[in-house]
Amino acid sequence: MFFQYVTVARPQANKVELGNPSEDAMAFMNLHDVFLNASLCRTKMMHSPIERGAEEFTMSDRGRFERMWITFVYVLIEAWLSPIGTMAKSYMESKTDLSEINDTISKGKKDGSIRKMRNVRDYMSHRDKRDYWDYGRIDVAGQLEYHESLQSKFSKAFLETFNSSKDH
Repeated sequence: MFFQYVTVARPQANKVELGNPSEDAMAFMNLHDVFLNASLCRTKMMHSPIERGAEEFTMSDRGRFERMWITFVYVLIEAWLSPIGTMAKSYMESKTDLSEINDTISKGKKDGSIRKMRNVRDYMSHRDKRDYWDYGRIDVAGQLEYHESLQSKFSKAFLETFNSSKDH
């Protein structure tokens, strides 16, 4: 497994010294790190109480953690579709089927779910350009099933990749 390459060393230029993992494995680790950020926010969201009123929900811990979760899932999708994502997918495809993730992303592009996720990300990350009651604050509404589906498919692919890597 590629984590065996990490060694204790003095940081140089904000980098951890690594052995010799492939670029594809490092790209995989980069995407997995974003997935872990999303998963942490989802876990915090799921353990937060649900507020009943729409306005109260957006101000609640659960509403805030949901927006953070979706922000990181969108960042994961951006990375997935980038050149780094192409390298990570190359590494993963040799260990697991990625068609469910790609199909779910394609569906989200067609039905507007991905656009709404971007609105959430932009709202959460670009407050200099967004108002308090921006669409990004509320575009998570009605999207939980789609978001859970994406999370589940990414989780399955990452776990299968890790489990396959243990054998090598």
